[in-house]
Amino acid sequence: MNAHQQAVSVSQTGKAPAAPAAPTSPYAGSDGAIWGTGKYQQLDPGWAEAFAVFLETALLGGAHPLVETPQVIPIPDSVQIALALDWGTGDWRTAANPAPSTGVGRHMSFLRPDLTIHLGDVYYSGTNDQEHYELVNIWPKGTIGSLALNSNHEMYSGAKPYFQAIANPPFEIQKGCSFFALENANWVIVGLDSAYYADAYNLYLDGALFPARMPNVQNAFLLQQGADSPQWKIGNRAHPPQRPR
Repeated sequence: MNAHQQAVSVSQTGKAPAAPAAPTSPYAGSDGAIWGTGKYQQLDPGWAEAFAVFLETALLGGAHPLVETPQVIPIPDSVQIALALDWGTGDWRTAANPAPSTGVGRHMSFLRPDLTIHLGDVYYSGTNDQEHYELVNIWPKGTIGSLALNSNHEMYSGAKPYFQAIANPPFEIQKGCSFFALENANWVIVGLDSAYYADAYNLYLDGALFPARMPNVQNAFLLQQGADSPQWKIGNRAHPPQRPR
């Protein structure tokens, strides 16, 4: 059983695999990339599947329509928010040697935050089973609720499973829109989608909030939130927006 199959099996059965998938001995390159065939390393066979999903989406599927109904969600003046990035990897190791995301999720749950926010990336390519088993089923929900931002890996599958996920528990307060604002008496925290309009031919790595020469719905939303509050913060996914070309 390969590592991805193990992740799905653990989420479905709640039982740890008998043994971890056996990778080759990895090593780190000068740029920090981990070279090996283990789970999520540079030569992991799962990346071939991700590229196939990307090509299928580009040639046949297209992306989910951008939902343009952002929610402004009231939050308490005293609030604790837990953030995690690149968390959508699944519980793919053994109970004695849990996956990194498992440890992070446990610590988030222990802190009992009001809100938990996933800043993006469900591996390998945000497909239906990956969104379901590696994020939705195991994400630590905050006492008020949870939210999730879009990212390049979700876009490989056209973000269709992502948009379905954020319209349902545990992300239901987002109501299916990939950008939002959290607001109290002192602050507005804005989450933006810089993946949807990113350049597909660069694998969505150069973030963009809107395509050139088209209406900028997110910018209008951002400006409105800034006008409503003198103190505000901006949040976005792993790849910040670039200047439109």
